[in-house]
Amino acid sequence: EKANFLVTRMIEEQALREKLCSVVVDEVHMLADRGRGSTIELMLSKLTHAAKSNLWGDIQLDSQERIQFVCMSATLPNVDQIANWLGAQLYLCDHRPVPLEHRMLVGSELKDKDSNVLRRVAPLPGAQDPDMIGALTKETLSEGNSVLIFCPTKKICIETANLIAALLDVPGDEELQGLREGIAYELAQTSDKSDLLKLIRSGVAYHNADLSVEERSAVERAY
Repeated sequence: EKANFLVTRMIEEQALREKLCSVVVDEVHMLADRGRGSTIELMLSKLTHAAKSNLWGDIQLDSQERIQFVCMSATLPNVDQIANWLGAQLYLCDHRPVPLEHRMLVGSELKDKDSNVLRRVAPLPGAQDPDMIGALTKETLSEGNSVLIFCPTKKICIETANLIAALLDVPGDEELQGLREGIAYELAQTSDKSDLLKLIRSGVAYHNADLSVEERSAVERAY
């Protein structure tokens, strides 16, 4: 929303090409989002038109004078159509420094991408964990690894973090606990989110659009 406002302002002031030479759009698959997708599409449409011509659209600029677009996505299905819409070159890369394995949890059965049952996941005794998030998180933590969970909304993101903190004692020696306390203390100087500070002390955190720059930085450094 802020970017769209700034682009509109620069177009109105006829200063777009003076102030912009390149526009980087991460997570461009957000175009399909019901809430914010239309805003992203509107901004890109305005930029595409303004980047190719003058303010009134009667002079087509040489490609070397146009604004460069760099759009990135790891999940966009119709990436060729988006590239064609923006008049962009399409670059695909499937290289991963760490192999990605796809698994599905159906009930308590863990399956591979071909729906073959690999094993059953043991639920946490007496826990209210219908999606087995706590059980899977515990398994990963017990192997000495960190866990990153993607959630569809900001609200669910916070709820999931609180669920994990309530269900599990996240491992950590005295040194690690001291680091958690230090980050929470540092963040307390600028943050009013007591729930986030409490979570960080327990080895859990959430990261969404409601966090300030300082809060995001603290969570990212801690992870």
